[in-house]
Amino acid sequence: MTRKADDAYLLNSIGNVYQEIDQPSVSVNYYENAIKIKKNFYQAYINKGKALKKLLKINEALESFNMAISIQPKDIEAYISRGNLYFDKQHLNEAIQDYAEVLKLNSNYVPAYFNSAIALRALRKTKEAINYFDKAIDIDSDYAEAYYEKSLTLLLDGQLESGFKLYEWRRITKNISIQAGIRNFTQPLWLGNESIKNKTILLYAEQGLGDAIQFSRYCKLVNDHGGKVILEVPKSLIKLFEGLAGVNQLVEKENPKPHFDYQAPLMSLPFSFKTKIETIPNQIPYLKSKKEVCDQWAKYIGDEGFKVAIAWQGSTKGNVDIGRSFPVSLFEGIAKIEGIRLISLQKNEGIEQLKYLPEGMKIEILPESFDSGDDAFLDSAAIMKCVDLVITSDTALTHLAGALGIKTWMPLKYVPDWRWMLHRNDSPWYPNHRFFRQEIRDDWLGVFAKMEDELKTLNSVNKIK
Repeated sequence: MTRKADDAYLLNSIGNVYQEIDQPSVSVNYYENAIKIKKNFYQAYINKGKALKKLLKINEALESFNMAISIQPKDIEAYISRGNLYFDKQHLNEAIQDYAEVLKLNSNYVPAYFNSAIALRALRKTKEAINYFDKAIDIDSDYAEAYYEKSLTLLLDGQLESGFKLYEWRRITKNISIQAGIRNFTQPLWLGNESIKNKTILLYAEQGLGDAIQFSRYCKLVNDHGGKVILEVPKSLIKLFEGLAGVNQLVEKENPKPHFDYQAPLMSLPFSFKTKIETIPNQIPYLKSKKEVCDQWAKYIGDEGFKVAIAWQGSTKGNVDIGRSFPVSLFEGIAKIEGIRLISLQKNEGIEQLKYLPEGMKIEILPESFDSGDDAFLDSAAIMKCVDLVITSDTALTHLAGALGIKTWMPLKYVPDWRWMLHRNDSPWYPNHRFFRQEIRDDWLGVFAKMEDELKTLNSVNKIK
């Protein structure tokens, strides 16, 4: 090996160190210098591509991966890296082709099966995705992420009983269990197998506020099995959940717990009760708004017009909201319909968009005191009872409207969260919901055009005033 080659390998190694400490721009310089010394240094091209991807220089990263593959067309890492880049750009078919190249080189390369399955699901090809998850699991029977992602795909496909069974892998998969808020209690986990007659069971909320609202409906089923139910939720949900059927005692998450014999996270209960689409407990409403709060907001809002409460932006923390939210400006056409009143339920993130509405577009803004303080959603719940329709993105508000029995329209992205499934315009979880789905990825304009047409028809028939 020549001294120059030694220098190239050294520069590549230094670049890797800078990438490890999250300084990709510095690492790129080292990779480029390594390539100047060793022209066909395909590993440096791969590493450079990864660094450029971190810098969001997508086209340059693609060029670097292409160079690596042209130099060494049998390198698995190059195909996987390029495939992942294609996936991030939502060039899903190209991503699947690269993963297929990997499997030609190594038919037991588990990540290629897993990545293919994720891409196929994003194309709505759920059956094929499940097949690829199975292939990954056949090779690695302990592949927790594959079990978990397969569960989401089964649920998306409407296969609830088998999906919720595998969904229990979220408790086993370390990163997911931490993110979900799975707890470690000394009391045994109840999954429906033991009798809980005359026993006390702690049910606790996990994941987001919307998840707690959706699955709190199962408390009644547990109580009907003879168990005394203690429901633990974040402080912000305590007042909203007062009077929830099947709950003997509400406790705040941070407070000490009374004695209990068993425990279970709320989102394990569909598995415990072997839930299928036809057995979903969907007796709506199961939450109630406070009468005194409703009376206050009814006076504030008044009776004039066809009142539509709207929300458009979920929390941007993490990746859960990617593709689910949309700009408030898309309501412009609906706002122009005679007799329509748009009333904003938006809080925190997304509220700044109201400063930049299209000229002439009107959205009614509620006082700053709306839904302020420790109690989440009490005002929103009351306002929803005062309007004719709720239109919201996939946030906790859609669960609130659903649990209250409010007529709700929800615009959905091309492949939505698993609970909304595919290819149906209604929800077995919330019979009061109607979906307006993207038929082309990222096409919100088409979705809002459909809702606008529906409201115009409603206006012409009922003469909205």
